[in-house]
Amino acid sequence: MKGLTISILLTVLASSFVYGDNTIRRGRLRVVSPELLRGDDGIHAGTDTIQSPPDGLVILSGYDKPLSSMRESMLVTNRHTSAVTGMVIEINYLDMSGNELDQATVEINLYIPPGATRKATFKSWDSQRSYYYHLGKTPRTANVTPYDVRCRILRLIITKNE
Repeated sequence: MKGLTISILLTVLASSFVYGDNTIRRGRLRVVSPELLRGDDGIHAGTDTIQSPPDGLVILSGYDKPLSSMRESMLVTNRHTSAVTGMVIEINYLDMSGNELDQATVEINLYIPPGATRKATFKSWDSQRSYYYHLGKTPRTANVTPYDVRCRILRLIITKNE
């Protein structure tokens, strides 16, 4: 983890499902549909969507994915004056030479009050468990590959200040 702030990089969108931490009540994680994030069904009546939010509005840091894990996590800090209730993040996975290994777009349903930080957890791109994040714990297993990530927030869902 080591407090690394994840760099921002522009790339092409891809489709993927993600599970987010529900910080409001205890319970299972749930898949967030694109319709819910867009507000097409009216569930988010008191929310706004910020497309391509400016740098510094929400900070992504502390990314981690151990070799044996089927889940990835990162810390999300809300510096906006309104609560964040969801987001869409684009993640680029890079080898240690900077070549792209994969790319994913993840949708996260996560409540973050203004000024607070929450941990977002989602399904890993590494289904074979053969990659590990280079700043995490180095595995003792041979024939595994370190990687780096670059992230960019595509959309934020915030509560309206009324």
